[in-house]
Parts: sequence; structure tokens; C-alpha cells
Amino acid sequence: MEFTLAAQGTLTQLFANDRDNNLPTHPFLALDLELPGITQDRHFGFMKGAGAREKALFRRGTEIKNHRSWSALSEEEMEAIAEKMGIPHLDPGLIGANLVVKGIPNFTQIPPLSRLRMGEVVLVVYEENYPCHLPQPYIEKEFGGKTKLPFSKAGMGLRGLVGWVEREGIIRPDTPIEVFIPKVYKNLKDNPWMKF
Repeated sequence: MEFTLAAQGTLTQLFANDRDNNLPTHPFLALDLELPGITQDRHFGFMKGAGAREKALFRRGTEIKNHRSWSALSEEEMEAIAEKMGIPHLDPGLIGANLVVKGIPNFTQIPPLSRLRMGEVVLVVYEENYPCHLPQPYIEKEFGGKTKLPFSKAGMGLRGLVGWVEREGIIRPDTPIEVFIPKVYKNLKDNPWMKF
């Protein structure tokens, strides 16, 4: 597969959670990424139990390959979600993020099998991370009540990406990030990333 460099931005924040099974993640100054995922995060591992997203194929809990060992959000899209929800800001940790980036437009719409390169580390994009109801109680607790729109609606098309690790290494904030799009997408017209 051939790739085209389509955008550049900056990795700004890092989060993970290997403390408990709760959704929120916690800030880190560096994350160690190995092929099974982020060593400091509960999603680390080559395998995972099938969940609601895979229900058409597998019974819940069936052991399958883990294609979702990291999640990433953009600062710009988080601002848009917060505005829709009627809150002043949105903490990426409350929605379980691992990586936060800035300066990459239409981040959530980066197509599957694209690559995100940060120094020696390369991540493979699996898919858009669709918003769910799980973050809502944490957000409401943070802001002391109901929001104008629930996260599951406000975050549609803006919650970022999930994927797996292709090249191991350590990442830190303020690292440049490059987006490489597969050339096979070049002639498709239904996505802002297809016009590079």
C-alpha cells in the first residue's frame, strides 16, 4: 500500500488508565507504545472481548483481535463538542482518550488504514470512535448537572479515532504528528480527506 503525506499537527496531551475499569483516563508525561498497545492502559493486549460493536459477528465476550488499543482526539473537535453540550470545555480524560492532537482539520474523518507518525512511532487508524453514553455521567458530575446536548449526540463525527500500533516507541507531548493517507482513497469524493 502506498501513502501520501496529507497533514501535519502536534501531539499535545497524553492519557491512560491501568488503575481500574472505569472510563476516565489520567494525564501522563510519556506513553510507552508496544505492538499490543499502550503499556500503561487497560486496553493493552493483542486480544479483546467482543462488545456491542461486533455483535453482528460474535457473541459478547468472544476473544477477538484488538483493533482498538489506542484512541485519539483533536483539541479543535473537543471544543466543538463542548460548545454543542453547552459546557466551557471538555476534559479528554473524562471520555477515555489516550492521545490529543491539534492542528489537523477533520481529524475524526481520517480514513481507515491511514497512518499517524510521531517520531519513530507509527499508529494505524482502524475507524472513527463513535460516541456513546458512557462519558455522560462523568461530564455531568464535572459540571454539576445536565448538559444542553448529551455527549452521545454532540460527539457524533467528532470523537476522534481508534486503532492499533504498527511501530513501537515512546511518545511525549509537543511531538510533531504526520498523517499519511493511503493513495487508494485519492479518487473518492465523500470525505474531506479524499482531496489531498
